[in-house]
Amino acid sequence: MDLEIIKKLIALLEGGQDAALAVITNAAGSTPREAGTKMIVTAGRNTHGTIGGGLGEEIIIRECLKALEIKKSFTHHINLTGDITAGEGMICGGIMDVFVDYISNEDEYTLEILTRYVQSIHNHEKPVLVTVTGIKGEGPPVAPGRKAVILADGFLAGDLGAAGLNSLAASAAGSLGKNIKPELVTLPLDNEHQVEFFIEPGILNPKVLILGGGHIALPLVSIASLLGFKVTVVDDRPEFANAGRFPGADRIICDNFEPALEGLDIGPGTYAIIVTRGHQHDRDCLRKVIAHPAAYIGMIGSRRKIKAVMNQLAQEGIPHEKLAAVFSPIGLDIGAETPEEIAVSIMAEVINTYRGGRAATEKM
Repeated sequence: MDLEIIKKLIALLEGGQDAALAVITNAAGSTPREAGTKMIVTAGRNTHGTIGGGLGEEIIIRECLKALEIKKSFTHHINLTGDITAGEGMICGGIMDVFVDYISNEDEYTLEILTRYVQSIHNHEKPVLVTVTGIKGEGPPVAPGRKAVILADGFLAGDLGAAGLNSLAASAAGSLGKNIKPELVTLPLDNEHQVEFFIEPGILNPKVLILGGGHIALPLVSIASLLGFKVTVVDDRPEFANAGRFPGADRIICDNFEPALEGLDIGPGTYAIIVTRGHQHDRDCLRKVIAHPAAYIGMIGSRRKIKAVMNQLAQEGIPHEKLAAVFSPIGLDIGAETPEEIAVSIMAEVINTYRGGRAATEKM
């Protein structure tokens, strides 16, 4: 979910500019970017973000300029498998649908919905942004691009503009479960019409929280940063918590673990990795982190040590279901031995969780 693109779009609209928001709604085969990827185009071919570059992006820029001219939203289909793409240097071999969403700076409703969506993400309200991308048949007079925000409790902000659409969208959003991937959904509105929604679960840009600055943390920071995660490292030793040791980290905290964790925002976009130097610190970190709605909590250690930590926390009253959700032993079982290999196994497990992969994982 390109939260920064949405924020940029809001700023452009508030600044008096019309904009065309290009959103990949469906991608199959070998395409340069995935569903949910966004790019903004304004008058004069000014762009923000990218949907993959090359000829495909050039085509969409042209379509965005067309949308700005005719003041309408529509879906454009791109086939990257033909000879023409190969001739332009494109090596991808897939197809994708891109919703070209024209938004006027005078459209106060859409600006309000987008602003509410961003605020709800920061408030950890687990919002879902629903956009009508098309209605098939002689259906209700709803123009493509109409939006609403649905929160985890079912509360709907906005109005999709036609009877039945709000409840249909709420049902579609509720069916996502824990899925964090944007999804294009087509549902029957009645016996004659179908509506197409693009549904985007909203979370903050994913963060990796590494508790412990030892040998495994070094490659962990490099790999997590390379993958695009915002990385925070916490350690209580100055020689292990400094910018010289972790130049790729976005934030480094040198403090005792428990007070350091008190001041951190650990939400649905946080992937917590506990790799401290000892049993006591692992336990203290887990006790603090498990009280938050982190997307992933993993703890390193032998089965004997893990069992001892879990038993003690259970005796303290931490519910079994929370302890059972901890990934420990940490990392996918790839036979890792070196710190670098262990870091790869841990980040593979994080990606598997983040992307909803099907690799076998182990929890307590």
